[in-house]
Order: sequence, then C-alpha cells, then structure tokens
Amino acid sequence: MTEYNIFEIVRSEKKNISLVSLPQLNKVFVKYYMKFMSDLSTKFKDLQEENADFISQLDFEGNIESIGNFIFHTFYSIYLTCFNIHISIFFLERATLLFYEFISLSIKEKDYQIESTSYINDAIIFTYKKTIGNVSLETILQENKTNQELNTSNIYQEVLQVRNISFLLTKILHQVILTTEPQEKYKKIYKSISENLLHIYKTIDIDQFLFHNVNKILYDHDTHNSLILIRILLETINEFIELNFFDFNNEESDIEDFLNYLETFFYKFVSNTDLTILANIIDIKKSKIYMEFKDNVLRYITN
Repeated sequence: MTEYNIFEIVRSEKKNISLVSLPQLNKVFVKYYMKFMSDLSTKFKDLQEENADFISQLDFEGNIESIGNFIFHTFYSIYLTCFNIHISIFFLERATLLFYEFISLSIKEKDYQIESTSYINDAIIFTYKKTIGNVSLETILQENKTNQELNTSNIYQEVLQVRNISFLLTKILHQVILTTEPQEKYKKIYKSISENLLHIYKTIDIDQFLFHNVNKILYDHDTHNSLILIRILLETINEFIELNFFDFNNEESDIEDFLNYLETFFYKFVSNTDLTILANIIDIKKSKIYMEFKDNVLRYITN
C-alpha cells in the first residue's frame, strides 16, 4: 500500500466535524496510547532478553520521548485529516506493529547498517514513510487553516485544545508506563487528570502554565506523588472554574495574576508539606491536605 493510498483511505473515511465528541477523543487517545506504549515496552524487554548484544540499542526508557512523539504525531496527523477516531486508531495500531517489526527484523539481520543514529530512529523514519509518508502534523494544521469551514468551527478549535491535552498527557503517562508498580494502581488517577484537563482547556487557555508546571512536578517527584500533586493543582483550578471566577476575571492580566498567585501558593504548599502522607490518600477531593490548600488559595485570591 503506498503512502498516497493510505491518505486516500483516510480522506474517504472523513467524518463531519460536528459529530466529534471531545470527551470521547480525549478518553480514546489516553486508552490506546497507554495500550500501544505499554505493549511496546514489554516487547522491547523481550527483545533485550533475546539479543543481549543489542541492549543499549533497545533502550525503551531512554527513547520513550521519541517513541511517544512518533505515536502522538501519527495519530493526530491522521485524526486531523479525517476526524474519524476508528480509522485513526486502526492506522495507529498498524504503525506500532510496523515500528516493532522493523526493529525486530533489523536486529536479526547481520548485515543491516543503521542509516540514522539507532535502530529505533531508523524504525521511526521507516514507519512514518509507510504510514503518513511526507505528510507532517504541521502540514495538516497549515492545510486546515485554509479550510474556511474548519476555521469558523468552534469544535475544530476545541479539537486542537484536546490535541494539546493529549501531548501533555503523554508526559504523565510516560511516568506511569516506566514505573515498576502495577499500572492499574494509577489508572483512576490519570483518567481523572485527563478529565480535569479537558474541563480546564475548554474554559481558559493556560497551556504554557500547565505544561511547565506538570513537567516540573514529574521531574521533582516520584510517580505516585507526581500524580497526586498534579491532580491537586488541577482540582484547585477547576474549583475556580466552578465558582465562575473566570467569567469576571477574564482579561489576560487577570489570568496571569491568578496563575502567579496559584504557582506561589502551590510550591510553598509542596515545600512545607510532608509528602509521605500522600501515599495514604484515596479520595483526593475529600482529603484534608487538598481541602486546606484549596481553601487557602480561595481565601487569598477572592479577598
């Protein structure tokens, strides 16, 4: 199947954007991103056991960002062309299988010469060519800008917001994928984070703030504490949304002041809190630590 024919199929299966369900898109991306990345992680471990001489070339953890970016870009390159979740997942699954098979066969081929920097990078390049060809996510976004119907559609703008959420979620999901603990332990938490992000992004544009702070939390803390702290931060923002705070404080300067206060309070809270108590939290919204933090922020900002 040629690259051209793949996009012929994708375009032939295009759905009307008015049929898009943002919660479904958000939920399905998380579900299948976790599935395909977790499957690849397991397969890489098996390959390492079978090919001891190539362990350094089969480092999934060290390459998780580039592999994750490949999956993210493949999915959204297809989805933003057709707005069809089923055809997007179909081709994404096909891409992950091609990616793994390329590495598996290349390792076994004694005369194989790496063309880029690694087997993994060669596999990504090969799979891009066989899945989306010379098309890039940036190209599709530019093409969509020339489509008047899309650019006048509120739903399309919201789909782009979900794309931003998805990219941020990949950073969180990587932490879960690489943990030695059962992933099921964190499923409820990261699903809640996903839902919180959707609610926030539909209300206010604070993508840069969230991207910076979520990544900082992930870098500074272990998996469990990271996810709990991220959820505390997001739940607090959602409290202000529920109070209609941004209906009356919707100027750029208002939002910037809010974020500055929130960031200051949050990191003071983190530095002054014994984070070992986070391990015992079951219901975050009912926990004392969350209630006290939220109330302190609410009192200060609303006074």
